[in-house]
Amino acid sequence: MARPQKNTVDYFPHLIGSGKKMQYIEMKYGNDGYATWFKLLETLAISEHHFLNMNEDIEVMFLSAKCRVSVDILLAIIEDLVTLKVFDKTLWEKRVLWSQMFINHIQDAYKRRENKCLQFEGLCMHLQSLGIHIVNDNALNSNNNTQSKVKEIKVKEIKYIPTQSGEENDPEKPEKKPAWEQYSPTDFETPKQDILNDQEFVNRVASDNAISVDKAKDWIENFFQNISFTGESKTSLQGYRKHCKNWISLKIQNQSKNYNNGKKATHQAGQRTSGTAPAGGYSGL
Repeated sequence: MARPQKNTVDYFPHLIGSGKKMQYIEMKYGNDGYATWFKLLETLAISEHHFLNMNEDIEVMFLSAKCRVSVDILLAIIEDLVTLKVFDKTLWEKRVLWSQMFINHIQDAYKRRENKCLQFEGLCMHLQSLGIHIVNDNALNSNNNTQSKVKEIKVKEIKYIPTQSGEENDPEKPEKKPAWEQYSPTDFETPKQDILNDQEFVNRVASDNAISVDKAKDWIENFFQNISFTGESKTSLQGYRKHCKNWISLKIQNQSKNYNNGKKATHQAGQRTSGTAPAGGYSGL
């Protein structure tokens, strides 16, 4: 009987030294960031074909428990690692976690195997069989000429159809921005205004953190000021909302923790300086 093929690894290189990406994650999330990063890699190592399908809430919950962080913090760390190009952005848009860097590091484990480690194109085909459709830019580029001709024909066939209000549909008229619409990586003002104008989101930030609506808007302003310096741009309004919400909650929690620690230290110092003299008075007086 043939031995079943193995599509997992028992180890992966843990390189010594911390690069800029690790320094950033540790600065932002502390030891939780460091531990989560490597626990994600450990999970990829023991997963079939080295990817994680995080479309199911229960999988996210299990991974959150393994990393010992909340689901919100876990997703925030993953979003940042995707921005830092540790994990593949195209696959993560479909909630599939995969890393070309990790695949490159484990190639030695597959040298003596008959089966090879799936690369991006092979993984896309595998995911297709699971019902997860990934748009492969390389495949699209090979069909650019054909697609361009089809687009030209469709544009010529567009007609202006009167609506019930008597207005005509204008294909060049801008529509309301969907949550997944992409922004320019250097444009922080547009998503900031979109979020500030989203009253439901602002109210939710205020409610979740027990602050006023005006204070929530101030925190949103601070968030965009911060990411404009760090360059942490997102590709969608949904991504900005999630990052903004997590960032504000984390900052307020840290602010509250620092305040309580300072208050406790002041109280202890006051106790040390206000001690009473022992019974019988001080000797030498």
